[in-house]
Amino acid sequence: MRAPYGGHMNEASDSIARRQREMVSAHVMSWRAIPAVLVDRHLDVIASNSLARALTPSFHLGVNLARFAFLDPKIERSGAPFHAAAQQIVGMLNDSLTRHSGDTEFREIVGELSAKSQAFSEAWAESIGVHVTGTARFTDTTHGAIDLGYSLVSIPDDPEDTLIVFCATTGSAQSTLDVIITAREADA
Repeated sequence: MRAPYGGHMNEASDSIARRQREMVSAHVMSWRAIPAVLVDRHLDVIASNSLARALTPSFHLGVNLARFAFLDPKIERSGAPFHAAAQQIVGMLNDSLTRHSGDTEFREIVGELSAKSQAFSEAWAESIGVHVTGTARFTDTTHGAIDLGYSLVSIPDDPEDTLIVFCATTGSAQSTLDVIITAREADA
């Protein structure tokens, strides 16, 4: 059995890792007022809550954040918000690739993005590393643009998954987030 860590695990370790991922996913899904996303080491979304999905389609289950950012034709790839997001995504990819250097899927993702995206190639060349906290701008919500703070949270004893948790850092961002929450609850 291939382990999510790139090696082979015994059934007991695999079961523990699977239960841990399920528990973190359940936490993410239960948070109604906190946008949160769980990604694996390839930056594939493995869990997200409805509030996170209301911010961007990139947070839907199964979406690869790197491919979405650099290959989706609807993404505007200019300006400071994209540059910051691109640097963060490249930093996360680079950090994970360093920890899993023998991972063929990583090499395929980086190769595909390098061949198909000039923006990725430029961001990869100037990669400055991953930031565990920062600000992200979401421009396409149903209620306009919103800037949210984020934190990357490592899951203890799990080098595979990263929890991305967002919060409002200004009153206006909280007001916009509250409107999105109310709209999501009315749709439910």
